[in-house]
Amino acid sequence: MTIENLSEALRAIAEEGWRARSQPVLLSALPKMLSERLREDYKPVLGSRSLKNFIKGSGPAKGYRLVEHPSQRAKLGIVPAGVDFEFSDETGIAEALADVSKQDIEGFVKVLASLTPDELRQVSLPASLVVRLMSAK
Repeated sequence: MTIENLSEALRAIAEEGWRARSQPVLLSALPKMLSERLREDYKPVLGSRSLKNFIKGSGPAKGYRLVEHPSQRAKLGIVPAGVDFEFSDETGIAEALADVSKQDIEGFVKVLASLTPDELRQVSLPASLVVRLMSAK
């Protein structure tokens, strides 16, 4: 097993995953996929590096790259190097707002209204969240 074998397997997995679903192959799925593809343990090749760090360091030069979700640290994946993909944070907001009632929104606004001017200066909300709250139920 060499670094080149591992890199080639990662490139192939990224390309096949993208072709099949137009989505990244999640890092959590890679160990099993690599074991099946390589038929031997890839970990000795990594040395003290994690698979994530290996992908970050070698990926772009070898034809794949790491993509990370902006707010969900555990959501990582690989895509082919030439693919323009970034995880969207909108999905999390939409899911969070799915069960929000008008009363919930009114309560949230009351809490914000009770803050002092100094406290309000410290509050930062994504515009997409504000728009969704304004258009909710």
